[in-house]
Order: sequence, then structure tokens, then C-alpha cells
Amino acid sequence: MKSHILVCLALASVTSAGCKKSAEGSAQESAAAPTLTERLVKFDTPTLERLGVRTEIVGDTNARLTVEFPGTLEYAPELYAEVGTLFEGRLTSANVKVGDRVRKGQVLATIAAPSLVNAQADAISTRAAAEVAREQSRRENKLLAEQLTTAREAEVAREALVRAEADFNAANAKLALVGIGATPATGSYGVADLRSPIDGVVVKREAVVGAHLTPNETPFIVANGSRLVAAFDIFEGDLELVKEGASVELRVDALPGRVFIGTVARLEPQLGAETRAVRARVDLDNKEALLKPGLFLRVTVTSAIDRKEGRLRVPASAVQPLGGEEVVFLERSPGVYEVRPVVVGHRYGQIAELMSGLNGGERIVVHGAFILRSELSRQ
Repeated sequence: MKSHILVCLALASVTSAGCKKSAEGSAQESAAAPTLTERLVKFDTPTLERLGVRTEIVGDTNARLTVEFPGTLEYAPELYAEVGTLFEGRLTSANVKVGDRVRKGQVLATIAAPSLVNAQADAISTRAAAEVAREQSRRENKLLAEQLTTAREAEVAREALVRAEADFNAANAKLALVGIGATPATGSYGVADLRSPIDGVVVKREAVVGAHLTPNETPFIVANGSRLVAAFDIFEGDLELVKEGASVELRVDALPGRVFIGTVARLEPQLGAETRAVRARVDLDNKEALLKPGLFLRVTVTSAIDRKEGRLRVPASAVQPLGGEEVVFLERSPGVYEVRPVVVGHRYGQIAELMSGLNGGERIVVHGAFILRSELSRQ
């Protein structure tokens, strides 16, 4: 329903009949229509309820500020593991499914890879070469002690031993990267196990037996949800309000009425290139498993910053531009609002600090001010 505003100005050049005619015209408009007279605007109760208008009393603000940020729940990085392979191979068995609890070191799956056979063969051959070189060096040293060979021959034997041991160590290091030895305990060459690096739950499995796996794939993810991280972005204007160690309250829509308490544990050292915000993280105990990663949440931060003498703080959304001024909607009586110009000093993103225009104890619109301004601007 289109809203209308009727403005009556007491001017000498306007006859009382003209004002009466305007009043008669306004009576034909909807009862929900707002009226504006001498910087006052009036809305009926159904319209206010539809617009979701909410008011609060402006207090003599002290050094405590409360701001709210949207956030999400994530796994703690140290309790989250992506399990994959460092080589190409084919999955020959899978021992777990999504939701299974696993222990650190437990075998999740087995992979067969021809490249592992070559690596194991290199380790076996270099080990044998190192043993031969070690025996040769020992023999040359004994002959040198009995003056039956030259020092040069003994030195050559030592050099050969050093090279052979280096080759053997390099071959073993390659196998160590995938957690297998030159001679597997099962006797099956070219086979490696994918093991869980942490205690947790399998939250992802995207591999089936017979699938070909490459190093850029993540067939399994294991995570431990006993401790989670609440992450939220702090934009430039609000950086002064949130510090490490700040107290926070967290609420999720999935658990109405529940409040989780925490502190800001970490702030990233730089702003995100795309978000232009600093990421903040709060560690949360979740041993009761009430919270689930991925849930959206509301983070309320209580901040302590210095307030300039004589200035009031209001939600930034309560201050609206109108006709070249910045104004707030001051409640005179239920449904009747004065359009009050204010002078804004510092803005903190979600908070505006007012230099003049309001007094402590006055009630203003803190939710829906933008909608009220839009209704007026449409006229």
C-alpha cells in the first residue's frame, strides 16, 4: 500500500480553506499512511509491526560497548586432517566409512602402486651395495694395518662406502615419506597403507575400491569435533572494538536460548585482500557435541574503549542520511517520531559516536530506521 505524507505549513498566504481541503483529501488515504508535520512522522501500529521498527533508550554511555558479528563454526586446525597419497596408485581396500571413529595410526585404506615397487627395489639394492662397500672398506683397513696395501687403496674404499651409504639413505628416505619399508611386513611389494594421523571421526570419504588416486586428491578427511573454532570477520571500522582476549557470547539458531561463552583467542595479522576484514577466532569446548561445524552463529563482543567526554554512542544503523542531514528518529509517543538532526563524530562501523543532537534518556529507533527513512524519501 503506497504511503503518503501530508505537510501543512502555517503560512499567511495559505487560507484556512486550503488546509481544510488538504485535510479532507488525507482522510481518504489509508489509515496506515504516515503523516509529517513540523519534523514529526506518524505511523499506525500495524505499519510499524510490518516494518519491524524497534526502539531503545539512549543512555549516558560508559566505556563498555557491545557489538554483534555474524560468524561460522569450523574445526580446530590441529584436530583436522586431510588424508591422501603422495604417489599414484589404485585403491585396493577401504576399511572405514563416513561417521566411523578412528584412532591415530589406524589403517583407512590400502593402495597398490607400481612406483613403490621400484622405490623398494632401489632401497634393497642400495642396502646390498652399502654392505659390500662396508666389507671392502673393512678389508682395506685391515690390510693397511698389516702394511699389505696402500693408504690410497684404503681411502678409495672409504669413499666408495660413503657413496653407497648415501644412496641407501636416500632410497630409505623416499620410502619413509609414504610410511613403508624396503621389505614390507606383509611381504607384498608396491602396497602402502593410508593411516589416520589423528584420533577423530571420518567426515569425508570420496574414494571407492578400484579408484585411481593421485597426489592432488583427498580421499579421506578425519576430524575431531571435541573442540571447535568460531570464526568471524572484523571490518576496518570495527577493529578498535575487538582485541585478543575480549569476552564474547555466541548464539546459534539451531539451539535457541543457549549461550556459549568464550574469548577472542587470535586475530589474523593482516586484512583479507578480498574481504578487507581481519579474521578473528574463538576456541570453543564441544565435548557435549552440541555444536556442528558449518553452523552460522552470532558473536556478541563486549569491548572497552575510551569514550570522548559528553558524547553518546548509538547503533550506526540508527543514524540515517535525509535531505543533506544525518538524522535519527526520536520517539515522542508510540508511533510518533521526531526527525532529529544529529552531528556524528567518530564511527566504529557498527557504532556511531554523536557530538550533538541527542540527550541521554531519549528513545530512538535502533532497528528499522532505514525503512522509515525510505518511506519518507519515497514521498
